Amino acid sequence: MVQPRVEPERSAPPASTAVPATTPTDRAEPAEPTVSPPTIQLNWETELPPGNAGELIRQGRQRVDQPGGEGSGNRLSCSSCHRLGGTAGGFLSWLGRGNSYPRYLPRLGRTVGLAEQINLCRQHSLGASPWVVNGPEIAAVVAWFEFLRSYPDPVPARELNLPARRADPVAGEVIYQRACRGCHGDGGNGAEAPAAAPPLWGSGSYTEGSDLHRLLVAALFIRDHMPRSEAPQLPLNDEEALDLAAYINSFARPEMPELDRDYPWLSEKPADCPYPPFADPFPADQHKYGPFQAIQAAAEAARAGDWRQYRESLPGYRLRLPMTAQTPQDN
Repeated sequence: MVQPRVEPERSAPPASTAVPATTPTDRAEPAEPTVSPPTIQLNWETELPPGNAGELIRQGRQRVDQPGGEGSGNRLSCSSCHRLGGTAGGFLSWLGRGNSYPRYLPRLGRTVGLAEQINLCRQHSLGASPWVVNGPEIAAVVAWFEFLRSYPDPVPARELNLPARRADPVAGEVIYQRACRGCHGDGGNGAEAPAAAPPLWGSGSYTEGSDLHRLLVAALFIRDHMPRSEAPQLPLNDEEALDLAAYINSFARPEMPELDRDYPWLSEKPADCPYPPFADPFPADQHKYGPFQAIQAAAEAARAGDWRQYRESLPGYRLRLPMTAQTPQDN
């Protein structure tokens, strides 16, 4: 773990840190809902290599559907977030992602390989113990992930149209009752097979340290993949997805220890990361529900000022986060 450094002193951003109340004038006209991304018809069983290599891939595909939090009450699997074993197109798809690793991970402040990323997901999302490094479980999931490298994702990436307002959990509850309750239940407890809808909060759901506990990540997942019903009022637009994510993430869920050690470079911490410490003066409630524009601007300015330190202390570092502020020029 990279040791945290002292963030450079800077004045507070001019924008107010108060969280505005949601009023009708705060809301932009919602965009028309877009069609949920398709799942490709992947006949992978007929395309496996022969022998042990193909069997390892098959085991990996089976393993990503198995709950990973045995003993903790967590009922999620890899496929709870990476739908259909990662073969569903769109946000969090594994299609064509084989070239993404090794990659720099802001949460740790260093580069990680795929096997380490899998264990991090197990701990942060599934509430499970890490698998043995180089063990058969990780080898199988890595083999499946690598197998999907040659299948391009048919769905182009789309950012959220982010409104300049606080997400509204009350409005999100109305959407939940209309679009989600039938599968996930009144108490967000999910359903067992054959419906197999995972729990959305409570002891059986993802932890406080999961990326899905971030509002913008949850909203992207909801917009691209939920709900699965074909009811006429679905799918959801960006603002509905944000409000629904706010409602779901307003509930208690399993704790994750030592979250204060995440993001050793605090200026890299996502604006919607809901747990401290923060590198800015904005309150935790605003980090959880927004609005995020002022937080993002402050973080980009801090990252621009830190660019020289990034280059010197992290060999091979490639800045992956958005940067619109001007960076210092080389001498």
